[in-house]
Amino acid sequence: MPSSRRTFCKTIGLSTIIPSVVFLDKPNQALAQSPDDFLAHLGNVSPGSDAYWKLVRDQFPLTRERAFFNTGGLGASPYQVIQAVKKKMDELEELSEVGRSERVWSDIKSTVAGFIDCNIEEITLTGCCTEGMNIAANAIPLGEGDEVLTTTHEHVGGALPWLGRQKRDGIVVKTFEPGNSAGETLDRLKQKITKKTKAISVSQITCTTGAILPVREISDYARQHEIWSVIDGAQAIGHMPVSMKEIGCDCYATSGHKWLLGPKRTGLLFIRKDRISEMLPVTVGAYSDDGWDFTEGVTFHPTAQRFEYGTYNVPIMVGLQRAVEFLTGIGMRNIFGYTQNLTHSFISAINNIKNIELLSPPQEADRSSMVTIRPKNMRNTELQSFLATDYRLRTRIVPEAGLDGLRISLHLYNTPEEIMRLIEGVTAGSQKK
Repeated sequence: MPSSRRTFCKTIGLSTIIPSVVFLDKPNQALAQSPDDFLAHLGNVSPGSDAYWKLVRDQFPLTRERAFFNTGGLGASPYQVIQAVKKKMDELEELSEVGRSERVWSDIKSTVAGFIDCNIEEITLTGCCTEGMNIAANAIPLGEGDEVLTTTHEHVGGALPWLGRQKRDGIVVKTFEPGNSAGETLDRLKQKITKKTKAISVSQITCTTGAILPVREISDYARQHEIWSVIDGAQAIGHMPVSMKEIGCDCYATSGHKWLLGPKRTGLLFIRKDRISEMLPVTVGAYSDDGWDFTEGVTFHPTAQRFEYGTYNVPIMVGLQRAVEFLTGIGMRNIFGYTQNLTHSFISAINNIKNIELLSPPQEADRSSMVTIRPKNMRNTELQSFLATDYRLRTRIVPEAGLDGLRISLHLYNTPEEIMRLIEGVTAGSQKK
């Protein structure tokens, strides 16, 4: 650690929290491009050590000139994913083939299903979380006057599918404000439930403050009252360990290009097996059916495949599979433990900085590795611009829910050195007039 940073670290009392690991400017590309070599080398270093996370960081072409804290918006892909996409694209272009065979599709879904703890029949491959949320919102049987309950902290991709159906079919969208704890959030939700409530749609981790909502308890409550449960998991899968069997929801959508580190325009939709037959797809085509003709009509596929249609970009789906394998090799518990340590270091410092307000939950059990702050001495856009210009930090403003905050996402490629730079930048910004 440079002497100036070491002095700063001691000044704010963080010298024992953030390790003095130095990350080199140039990654070992030969090692980074070989999945087998990477896992072999990873197995030879102590999990959680400085050397372990340095090796992980070396797998990414992500620039080191700018510290990237916007995984909640767009994740960086490792070399392995990029190479997998290029290889498959070259292979298919030589033959001018789509490349979607039953074997390839089943192999991709098997990898994904193992990662999120479900059956391959429950997986639909989509283009993004927004597409998955649209599929769920439009396929669940709802009629005019039926109520859907959601939070005021939803992402546009999770809110608009329901508002669109409200405009088209006359359903009623109701909202509630998440609480500062899981218990408070659950209580507020229950107070909004009526006899007309037919669906509950919430994020597992909010895009606004990084709060972890009690989706298992919400799903249990919904099932007990014969209410559909839909979870927006764009900020959760790839961020922390997630199990569909544990959550028990009816539908769960996520993006492949955020925390999963996959190619852009990839995503997943889980639909619980015993709910699939109740959901009729709106957009259909090849692969949606289990047989059709103009005399008998169409029989939709008995699995979640009924929501897939038309020509897919197979290379990017192969890349998504590679991303899941990459994260699996490191281990989601290891990753979440590492990012939670960085989060703790950052929040410990933020709580002692004047003019900076923490908007994320104060309790560790209720917050993720995505932290939102709000400056009291300037607009959030001004602080973002200051951090970008003077400290080369990429953050994201939070206009949702009227928070006017600044969001910092911490993933496995972020380093202790970058956290120190972030703390320095926020501290300097808090002192500006």
